[in-house]
Amino acid sequence: MTAAVLEERPAKSERVPRPDPLQQEPLPLGELLLRASIITPDELEAALLKQQSKQLRFGEALAELGFVDEEQLLPFLGQQLGVPSARLREGLVDPKVVRKIPRAKAEMLSALALFQVRGTLTVAMAEPQNLQHVDEIERITGLRVRPALALQTAIQKLLPRCYEENFAVDAVTADMEGGAVQLESDALRVDLQQIEALADGSPVISLVNYMIVHAVRQGVSDIHIEPGRQHSSVRFRVDGQLREVLRPRRDLHPAIVSRVKVMGRLDIAEHRIPQDGRMHVLVEGRD
Repeated sequence: MTAAVLEERPAKSERVPRPDPLQQEPLPLGELLLRASIITPDELEAALLKQQSKQLRFGEALAELGFVDEEQLLPFLGQQLGVPSARLREGLVDPKVVRKIPRAKAEMLSALALFQVRGTLTVAMAEPQNLQHVDEIERITGLRVRPALALQTAIQKLLPRCYEENFAVDAVTADMEGGAVQLESDALRVDLQQIEALADGSPVISLVNYMIVHAVRQGVSDIHIEPGRQHSSVRFRVDGQLREVLRPRRDLHPAIVSRVKVMGRLDIAEHRIPQDGRMHVLVEGRD
């Protein structure tokens, strides 16, 4: 299997609460927020009055008064419940793991499988204190579940995306910094040191590994990685026919090229002349 690569020439800080080992019972939410200087004593008193007069939860009263938003409350609510909290984004979700919970069940339980470490599955849940939901997920997956608190709105927003067919490639690149490579006058301005760091970053490594593993599984003879105006194109040659399989973001192209060069022991600073390299990889017991 060979890889053909086309290059473009270079042309209010928030304190996270820590559990108190001497504290037996969780502090009230208002006390936690007060200690972290998220709200003032006057705001605490106003929220308590609002809570009593409108029969609201304390967090709802705070949000309605505009003192805090849901994102600010999340880690403190997690501390109260004794579970970690998760601010959801695509890069936090392992594409190989998310489907362990069928989509219909995930929607019903407001739960999203994030990642697995050995026999433990970390799951973002709107109600991590609901033991029936936790037990049901453990029964479905056959794994021990470690619940993490997440906003229900965030779960509902991200969940459909995680079950799309092309989620895998987007997820492994979701944590890339958008400003690492800037577009100007339809040409890429590339800082070599930035690209070296980018190529060694885990999302790009995951993306290139993903390409190689799937190429081996499909009996691919060549991998073509080509830049385009709005995205790169990754094409596999199978039985003499080229077929596009991935469309990574265009700004990732230099980092992908550099990662392939690193694996093939090529000079990543050389862009003018063709280079030949060789790499040896073992995929599922096959060279």
